[in-house]
Amino acid sequence: ATHAHDHIQQATKLTVWRGAVLALLPRSPSVSALFKQREYLRISCARTRKDVARLLSGVSPCAIETLRSRGIPRARRICRFCRAREIVEDEHHILFECHDPALQEARTSFYTTVFAIEPGLLHLRRRCDDWPFFGTALNNARTASAAATLVNTAFTRVRATAPLILDSEEDLLALPGLPR
Repeated sequence: ATHAHDHIQQATKLTVWRGAVLALLPRSPSVSALFKQREYLRISCARTRKDVARLLSGVSPCAIETLRSRGIPRARRICRFCRAREIVEDEHHILFECHDPALQEARTSFYTTVFAIEPGLLHLRRRCDDWPFFGTALNNARTASAAATLVNTAFTRVRATAPLILDSEEDLLALPGLPR
């Protein structure tokens, strides 16, 4: 278990898994704790389960991942919805920060559902970062479906919209910056 735990800690593609699953486990988890069946694997919709698996394994449809294989530098993997030069489209941005109305609506629905089902999680949300909170919801039998639905809705929206391809540094600089 220690070897697997250490490997997960060091793997660059498992950032979300570290923040959403590993962060909830004891410092030295047993093999059974590390590899037990998680609540999100019980989601009945196969597409939704696959999207959660993609998120956790670091192979999302976000520009941070899909444009990497095209050799596009990280700084030019800009959010297809926000279109601002400082906003790299990664999983965290799409799920928790993006200003796209459909993604904002999905996020609002997620929080509303989770807090209606488990009101005590509101206090936790105020105290912890996005990934550990999301991991708590994803690993809770009562709220896993809401968390998985957020991922599926966000990834479906991303897949339905072409990525923003910036061919040059000049294209990047032509985008607006963040509002000050």
